[in-house]
Amino acid sequence: MNGVMMQYFHWYNPADGALWDQVAARAPELAQAGFTALWLPPAYKGAGGADDVGYGVYDMYDLGEFDQKGSVRTKYGTREKYLAAIQALHKAGLQVYADTVLNHRLGADDTELVVRRDQPLSAAVEHVERALIQDALRVHPNVEDAARGLPVDWFVSDWAVNEERSVLLDYEHAFA
Repeated sequence: MNGVMMQYFHWYNPADGALWDQVAARAPELAQAGFTALWLPPAYKGAGGADDVGYGVYDMYDLGEFDQKGSVRTKYGTREKYLAAIQALHKAGLQVYADTVLNHRLGADDTELVVRRDQPLSAAVEHVERALIQDALRVHPNVEDAARGLPVDWFVSDWAVNEERSVLLDYEHAFA
């Protein structure tokens, strides 16, 4: 049997902390309507505190229980209400998919410099980097540029080695 998943959020949800309560209350109705799964927004604290949609990651372990970034709750509610919503969805027979953004790190309090080792990259890391470049060339919208010989490695990695200071520098949204 094929399932039907609903994305139960959008960018403009109100920042009132009520989404988890709403999800829990509507779980039976959603199941009755034929949905088999819900995709929920990032539940952790973002850089904008209670106003952040979750993509400007601040603390992936704060699901709305710590006083950080000006609030305890996230945009969608508290940790307890999040867990209660998941429980209500499961009780209604719905699967839950959590949106977890592992590669966004814009919400830190400070900038960190990562000191690189003096050894060259291992063959395994170089192999992975080559594979990432090849994958990116297959799916990147500007793949035509690669065919014309234009540089394309700028969109593959957010990291570049600065030999003078011997650190890795993070290029925020290099292709934004």
